[in-house]
Amino acid sequence: MKRHSIPLLFPGSLVVLGLCLLLPAGAVGKDLPSLDGLEAEVERVLSALDVPGVGLAVVQDGEVVLARGYGVRQVGEPDPVEADTRFGIASNSKAFTCAALSILVEEGKLAWDDPVTRHVPELEMHDPWVTRELTVRDLVTHRAGLGLGAGDLMWWPPTNHTRDEIIAGVRHLEPATSFRTTYAYNNIMFVVAGEVVARVSGLPWGEFLEERILKPLGMSDTTTSASARLPGRELATPHVHVGGEAQPMRVMSFENAAGAVGVNSTAADMARWLLMLLECSREEDVPEGQACVLNSDSIRQMWSSQTIMRTRKPPAELAALESDFAAYGLSLIHISEPTRRRD
Repeated sequence: MKRHSIPLLFPGSLVVLGLCLLLPAGAVGKDLPSLDGLEAEVERVLSALDVPGVGLAVVQDGEVVLARGYGVRQVGEPDPVEADTRFGIASNSKAFTCAALSILVEEGKLAWDDPVTRHVPELEMHDPWVTRELTVRDLVTHRAGLGLGAGDLMWWPPTNHTRDEIIAGVRHLEPATSFRTTYAYNNIMFVVAGEVVARVSGLPWGEFLEERILKPLGMSDTTTSASARLPGRELATPHVHVGGEAQPMRVMSFENAAGAVGVNSTAADMARWLLMLLECSREEDVPEGQACVLNSDSIRQMWSSQTIMRTRKPPAELAALESDFAAYGLSLIHISEPTRRRD
């Protein structure tokens, strides 16, 4: 299968966006701006969204076509964003958690449909039946019956609650829907998933990622904690809009929510991560020299549909994002464009 251009976008705002698109054959050059016009397009987006800077990587056919920064790391300051400027990638960290779980599945140390209580026996959901039936797969597919963002106040804004206290607090979260019936984005279950990684592997979530994913892929500028410091590699400053203007804010660390958030990375490093997902998804003919921390079946599992998501008609200015189908996989979203727009 031919690999096409994939943009990864990391705006220096409060909400860090990660965009990963797998495009159909013929899409390159037709649906994406050419690299010749890319800089102007990025500048237009920065202006429209009032974002100080972004790190951008484009990969195509197994190669990094572009990895660079645009704008500045903090509004009002001269330091530019570069390819190795680190951003907090927020919930893009969830994909790394699922990759870690996939490694443990490959090694036969757990199964996606293991009861969570086999690995975290103290976990209790509000409904005892759900406690018994909840699987590792349920933790990472936003279908546990909790409402949107349920339990987030246990860790956001930053709190001093321990991970054990957060997990103990899950039993007080009343369900919003029936178990496995509805997609509702949730972070707390990913905190539990991070703890599953730690309990099964014997290593803290961050150390497991560093040893089994980041080092093998050469992601040397990526950390699993905002408190980690690399020489000459400072985090881009997060921003929030106040009074219609982007204002810098302090970098926040969420050590107690590792698994849901926690990874800080660069455009160049995320290109390495993306190349692994693309190239190692092949059953054969993986390019020589490409490190594969997951096998092809695990990567296909991550992309496979697990929880159906409701589609909505976007506003006119975002009409290109309209889809007929959307589903959440193992931390990755699967969408399809409307049939009437396909060639």
